[in-house]
Amino acid sequence: MVDPATASSGWAVGKAVWSRAQEWWARGRKIADLFQRVATLQEDVASLKAEIADLKRHAGIRPSDVQVEKELGVHSGVVGAGRHYFCPVCAGKDEWMLLQHEPRANPPWRCPNCHLCFPGGYRRLPRTRVVSMER
Repeated sequence: MVDPATASSGWAVGKAVWSRAQEWWARGRKIADLFQRVATLQEDVASLKAEIADLKRHAGIRPSDVQVEKELGVHSGVVGAGRHYFCPVCAGKDEWMLLQHEPRANPPWRCPNCHLCFPGGYRRLPRTRVVSMER
């Protein structure tokens, strides 16, 4: 027969172990919930960053004193302290893209968005460099 004192102490140890295990499971569930919340927040942050970038791209630069430069066929406007050239095609879509000056290219002004070049309105894609992985 089992001694009643040993049985009750064994029962107490078993209860303590079971209670401790339940605490760990509860903590594990809380940690899993926190990981899920962090993942959700990271997705929300990524989508908000994409939305902010989209808004900046569409409504970013708003030049003042917009004029048409007849010799280049582009819009010019004041942004900050200076006058800059803007793509007329993108400006028509309310996307004010600054033209990139490429002095060695002909024509020398290119829109980074629609790739039209001015004067003339020719399309020129940016040059890409192909790198071979073979030796």
